[in-house]
Amino acid sequence: MLFKHISLSSILLLIYAATVFSQKIDSPEITSAEIKEHINFLASDELKGRDSGTEEILEAAEYIADEFAEYGLKPAFEENYFQEFPFIKTIELNDNNSLTFFENENEIEPELWEDYITVPFSGNANVKANLVFAGFGISATDLKYDDYEGLDVKDKIVIVFRNTPEPNVPHSEFDAHSPLRKKSAVARDKGASGIIFINTYDSSKTTDDLVEFNFDRGGSVTGLAVVILKEVLLKIFFKLRGKIYQILITTS
Repeated sequence: MLFKHISLSSILLLIYAATVFSQKIDSPEITSAEIKEHINFLASDELKGRDSGTEEILEAAEYIADEFAEYGLKPAFEENYFQEFPFIKTIELNDNNSLTFFENENEIEPELWEDYITVPFSGNANVKANLVFAGFGISATDLKYDDYEGLDVKDKIVIVFRNTPEPNVPHSEFDAHSPLRKKSAVARDKGASGIIFINTYDSSKTTDDLVEFNFDRGGSVTGLAVVILKEVLLKIFFKLRGKIYQILITTS
């Protein structure tokens, strides 16, 4: 995955907001009209929520900097009101991602985006290992339930169902253990080097969905390759069961 880093100018707010937006140099009085004027601008539709890395957040920052200067506040960063820092605004899935099943002398290569997708929080990894099925990938001592019990998954790739043993039970206790990120962290902590998520079989389903590749602003599960594979590909795998001896996953 390609991470886009953007430098964002951020205002260090040194004074309580009501004070910052209130006083003019020649007038120490706080007026409701003045405060309302600032709020109306900063919360206006034109600034579109001031999302990080956008022109609108920079416009808001410049506005506040101008007010600081008018109030006579001294800059904190080498005669500058702005402090530069890098951050990740978005990620892109590049061509360095691959998934390969090895079956004797043959190789099966699912198509990225069509057959499988790298999960946005996957770590950067290049893993070639044997496959182990780990049920729903849940290890919950509070529920006295452990899909990993008796399994040796160290340095292996685990294949895991996406949901829980109680998919149709409202407010199931298993729901807290169902997020893909949590299941991935559990797999990593158990020693796995990769994880493949699949949908459970449901005759009522008309689609075999992957996931949207959207950055959730969370960190990656480092050291673990994480992908989602369509169920139809799993059926091919089961058809070749006993012949598939290794899987190669590259996530970047």
